[in-house]
Amino acid sequence: MGIIRFLLALSVLIVHSSPILGVELLPGPVAVRIFYIFSGFLMAMVITRKYQKLDRPYYYFITNRFLRLYPLYITVVIMTIILSIGYGVSLGSWGKLQYYYDYYHDSPQSLGALLLVFLSNITLIGQDIMTQLGINSETGRFFFHGLQSPPELQELLFIPIAWTVSIEFYFYLLSPPIVSKNLKIICGIILLVLAFRYILLLTDAAPSAFGIYRFAPTEIYWFLLGIVSYKIKLPEQLLTKSSGWIFFFIFILIMATYNILPIDRYYINTILYALTVIATPSLFLHFSKYKIDKKLGDLCYPIYLIHAFILLIVGANSFPKPYGTGLPTFVLTILLSVLLNMFLLIPIEKWRQHRAVNPKI
Repeated sequence: MGIIRFLLALSVLIVHSSPILGVELLPGPVAVRIFYIFSGFLMAMVITRKYQKLDRPYYYFITNRFLRLYPLYITVVIMTIILSIGYGVSLGSWGKLQYYYDYYHDSPQSLGALLLVFLSNITLIGQDIMTQLGINSETGRFFFHGLQSPPELQELLFIPIAWTVSIEFYFYLLSPPIVSKNLKIICGIILLVLAFRYILLLTDAAPSAFGIYRFAPTEIYWFLLGIVSYKIKLPEQLLTKSSGWIFFFIFILIMATYNILPIDRYYINTILYALTVIATPSLFLHFSKYKIDKKLGDLCYPIYLIHAFILLIVGANSFPKPYGTGLPTFVLTILLSVLLNMFLLIPIEKWRQHRAVNPKI
């Protein structure tokens, strides 16, 4: 499963940069939602197998998930600020910080709103909400610009895709009590979320699509599908090693041919989501034991976050990119991801696992 998660992270990188030597994979929203399903499955598994056995399961689960997400996040934020200062000193344009200055220069009354955006960047809290807000230049106040509208404050976000991490953490806060429920109750919650999504569509609150991208109360649907994937009793034939390999190759085939398949994208996406729910138990059962699968899986979160930082470097006009931005972004992202994984994430991961085994520490 780590290999597929690696390719999903690579899909998002390609979407934000350019094809790598002509290679394209999945659209960003599709890759993110498959990530969510995988995450729902994995969280249901670790809560059931590990944290429910502890004295304070919710506390240790939430704090360990925070330690999984936030240290790398804030590291990339700090790197982005340092890079922006470096650009300012050497080039006269202050990178991400320049957008804050420009906003304030044009609208001094927006200082309070800008400070809240900056605080959201530092804490990660509300990154998803910031993608749905704008700042009124006359009053300096936030305004809601609509679900699925292009983010107006995108340039003020140090890691523009961090809204997905924010949504992920919301799910972590809710997942322990949800996972403890039986499958019927979880399916009932899914139906309620689907009904809410449909109401938003009917009322034109989300006029452009049925799925409400970047909206946590509706995107939790995908995490819930992951919990169902863990709890549902699948036929033994779908859990065999040969089934795992078949699922794996189907995933790879669809990802490699997604952009050339003569099939409506709605149907391809539906097939992919259904395949993810059905295949995840077998993929985890048979691939998690391979070291290469784990190593690539460990890189998917760094790749996902760090490529936004790398794009600030590769996107500079002076950076050589004869084959587009995709290839250098990929190479530099992999190198930096490996380094940060070795010197930051692995030590933290050892401590996290130790806390779950020895909760008194």
